[in-house]
Amino acid sequence: MARADKELERDAIVVSRRRTGTVVADQPPRATTDDVRMARQEAAQRFVLEIRRLGAEPDETIARCSCSSTR
Repeated sequence: MARADKELERDAIVVSRRRTGTVVADQPPRATTDDVRMARQEAAQRFVLEIRRLGAEPDETIARCSCSSTR
């Protein structure tokens, strides 16, 4: 349990305070650039696999998607 507490504190999920003890942090920890890149890659891979499982092509699906935007 002590190891889990230390890991949660290290990851800024909880904060230790003298009078109140350990509490959940007010703000969630910010994701690093590498975390975001990895999560985006994993989401894209899941998307492609699911679209192909449905018998469609990813590029065509994106082109038809009303949620896509150009920047």
